[in-house]
Amino acid sequence: MGLFPVNESTLTYDYPYEWCPLALRFPLDDSTTPKYGPSRRLVFAPFSWTGITPSDAIPITSATSKVHHSNIALQHSNITLPPYMQTVPLSVACAALVRIVARSSHGSTLQMETIKSLSSVIRYVLIDMSYEGDYMEIIENKVPLNEMEKKEIEDAVGVMEGWEMRKGEEWIRRELIAIMRGKKAYRDLPSEEVKPYAA
Repeated sequence: MGLFPVNESTLTYDYPYEWCPLALRFPLDDSTTPKYGPSRRLVFAPFSWTGITPSDAIPITSATSKVHHSNIALQHSNITLPPYMQTVPLSVACAALVRIVARSSHGSTLQMETIKSLSSVIRYVLIDMSYEGDYMEIIENKVPLNEMEKKEIEDAVGVMEGWEMRKGEEWIRRELIAIMRGKKAYRDLPSEEVKPYAA
C-alpha cells in the first residue's frame, strides 16, 4: 500500500485507540497538519486493549446496521460488503470505551478524549440530531427538556436496557443509563483511582 508507520512526534494522537502502546499508525494524507480537523490515518490496535474479543464482531450489512446502529450510511444503501468486513454492535463499542475510561487516570488526556468519543457515539446514534441542521442554538442547562427530548431520552434508555453485558460488567449499562437520564455526568464514570462497583 506504500504506507509507513509514524510515531507521536510525526503525527499527534487524535483518537483514543491511538494511545494503545501496541498501536500501529499510518498517515493517509500527504500532510500531517491539515487545515481542518485531524488528518486521516489508519490505525491498527489489538482487541485486548479494548476488551473486545473476536466473537463480539459481526459482519457489516445494512440489516445489522439497522439493528445495532453500527453504520448509519449502510442503513440507507444496498451495498453488499465481503464477510471479512466486520464491526461490533453499539453496546460492545460503548462498553469498550467505558473500559478504557475506567482504567485511565481521572482527568487525563486519554480519559477525556475517550469520554468525548463515547458521548459522541451515544449522542449521534441514539439521539436524533437531524433536526438541528447546520445551526444549533445552545440552550442553558436550566431550561427544561421538551416532550420530544424526553421521549428521545427514554427511547435511548430503552435501547440501553436491552444491551447484554458480560458478567460483572452490568455496572457499565447502569452508569450509561444514569448519564442518559441526567442523573450522572460522563466525568463521574469510574477511573484508575475510583474503581467501579458491581452491585
